[in-house]
Amino acid sequence: MKLRSIYPFILVPFIGIVIIATVLWSVVSTFTHATPVPGRVPIPSTIGKYTSNSKMLARTAANQPLSLAIGLNLRNQADLASYIKQITTPQSPLYHHYLNAATFAALYAPLPSSEAPVIDYLRSEGFTITATYPDHLLVDAYGTVAQAEQAFQVQINNYQAKSGQYFFANAASPSLPVSVAPFVASVAGLDSLLQYHHKPHTNDKGKAHPALAASNASPNAISCPQQGAATIPTSYTPSQIATAYDFTKIYDSGSLGEG
Repeated sequence: MKLRSIYPFILVPFIGIVIIATVLWSVVSTFTHATPVPGRVPIPSTIGKYTSNSKMLARTAANQPLSLAIGLNLRNQADLASYIKQITTPQSPLYHHYLNAATFAALYAPLPSSEAPVIDYLRSEGFTITATYPDHLLVDAYGTVAQAEQAFQVQINNYQAKSGQYFFANAASPSLPVSVAPFVASVAGLDSLLQYHHKPHTNDKGKAHPALAASNASPNAISCPQQGAATIPTSYTPSQIATAYDFTKIYDSGSLGEG
């Protein structure tokens, strides 16, 4: 499989999500009710709409490990939004004219100078940086609940949803110092509540799409949750992911992400 050919199906949706999160900053903040802290800026979060309808059981153990992914803000977002509209509009001369990774990074990806303050802050709060990426879109970090509560000024609790599902989550929006917040678009990993915003799949037994049956992908050796399970999902088969994100229609059209 040619790596550059899968960018239309991965990069464009990801970019769209980042832009939407930025534009709706003031809207999503209504889902959480954190008291403003002087010298800090809240980061958008919608977790409050789940915790407010769930039963708080207890504080999450302070020494519980957390793996976080800090998403950095893209540059030139207005231009990028216009470009995305053009490549997804059939009448546009740029329809399906996708940027390669290098061009995208040069035009829109965060700069190293935006990534450095985030890394420095996380390390100063005791986190271990586990990964950074050439496009500077994410910073992965490992730490504990106690470190996360201090770094993001949140309280992390254990909850039980009305469905019976158990999860942990931050009780309010995370925040960051004014010297760091402008570079950050999102903070993932403060909760274990995974939500798909697509209709549930009804006939998924973990098999790959028929069009992919002859691929060189290794067999999946993980145990995945059943639809509607009360426990927190930790892993998914390729078929479950394809269905949740509506990739099946793309496969049905004969587009398999190859050159």
